[in-house]
Amino acid sequence: MTDAGQADAGPADEAGPASAGPRWLTWLLALAGTVGAGAVLAAWPGYARQAAAQDWSPFVLVAGLLLIGLTADGDGLFAFAGRQLGRVARNGTVLFAGAVVIIAVVTATLNLDTSVAFLTPVLVYTAASQRPAGSAGAPGPATVVAGSALLYGCLLLSNAGSLLLPGSNLTNLIVLGHLHLTGGQFVARMWLPWLAAVVSTAAVVAIGERRSLRTAAVRSAAVRPA
Repeated sequence: MTDAGQADAGPADEAGPASAGPRWLTWLLALAGTVGAGAVLAAWPGYARQAAAQDWSPFVLVAGLLLIGLTADGDGLFAFAGRQLGRVARNGTVLFAGAVVIIAVVTATLNLDTSVAFLTPVLVYTAASQRPAGSAGAPGPATVVAGSALLYGCLLLSNAGSLLLPGSNLTNLIVLGHLHLTGGQFVARMWLPWLAAVVSTAAVVAIGERRSLRTAAVRSAAVRPA
């Protein structure tokens, strides 16, 4: 068998989030946001300071998560985790079911932003490591379809799965401030809506992507043992 370094090298590495779009577009969006923020600050300094005082903590949290995610991706953690998830699953349905459980647990125990920022690149690498059964070479169009099921599931389930705990979604903390509930009381009220939201969202995505989920998932040429 090939060693770990050889097994993990190949086209799947090139299909990750780092190559998702042109770099100039990233800088253009960053520049547009900076100019917009500066224009608001110059036009309505009082409102800008009030908004910043109220909302600075969520933005710092998200910025920190993105920086951690960038470091983790640079170290290959997301690529490794994505390929390992792809190796465990024998078919698209099992792969999707496992992704649903992982997304729901990560969202509930950590938070919505962590789930989206960390699990999205992991699932991109998972999809990139797959190809249809009986095919050869690099992942083809079927990988894109399977990837859409995983990514739609990640985005929608991260939102649906953020109902369970107070810290699962920053909005929950705002609600707690108005209702004066303890964490235990919040869970007692929300566990059933949380379960219903996760199951119904997963069912909608699974039905919408049922063709791709019937496609057997096997190891791509990049990760197949010698």
